[in-house]
Amino acid sequence: MTPLSFGTNAGSKSVETPMKPQTLADNVVPPKPRFSADMPNIPGVTGAAAHEELSLTGTNWGRAAIAVGALLVLGSLGAWMMTRTTHHEAEAVIPVLQPSPAVDELPARPVSHAPISNEIGTVDQLSAPWSAKKFTYTRTLNGQQFPAIAIRLPGTNGRTAASYWVILLKSPFGNCALEYISDTKEISSRFGFTANHPMIADACSNTLYDPTRMGTLPNGSWARGEIVQGSGFRPPLQIEIRLDGDKLISVRSED
Repeated sequence: MTPLSFGTNAGSKSVETPMKPQTLADNVVPPKPRFSADMPNIPGVTGAAAHEELSLTGTNWGRAAIAVGALLVLGSLGAWMMTRTTHHEAEAVIPVLQPSPAVDELPARPVSHAPISNEIGTVDQLSAPWSAKKFTYTRTLNGQQFPAIAIRLPGTNGRTAASYWVILLKSPFGNCALEYISDTKEISSRFGFTANHPMIADACSNTLYDPTRMGTLPNGSWARGEIVQGSGFRPPLQIEIRLDGDKLISVRSED
């Protein structure tokens, strides 16, 4: 170390101030301060208030961006839904057919009020006794049709309605068909009955009806065609007739 010296103004020794020894810390350069951005200068806002306002402003901009994005997404979705709905509605549209122009109405056909024709035949077709003619009888009230027969009775002139026996070829009870048998030998062989003239037969009940004899109806009245054999209940169903010139016309029948 350097010795201290003390001096005086005159001839005295000068005193020197010893120097501070240098250390390692004296040679270390202090680090530079790190970079920091200065806060913007907003008129009327200073310090912490300015920092808070900037924070709020950034948050609002973020929210606005999110809202705008959401609106865009919703708009796109809505446009897609409208397009799809319109497409389905277009497929579901049913074309409306325009009505055809009115066609002129055809004139109504005249309604026929002519009576049902039940012409049996002519007098000439039944000129001989026991001659017969089959025909179809139509009931006036309901239009039902039945097979029928007209027989010229013996001992008559053929010029009156009483000269003919006209009946339905249907049994009074049931659906069995009646038949006119003019051959007496057939009557004998089939039904075991000896007859000397034609008969009406019901094969279902083995019944024979005699056209020359009168039988009794359930109501006590009389009708031609007495039962001479079999289990029948009454004579056949009669048909009333009239003569129109030389034509035989049926009028009505028993039910």
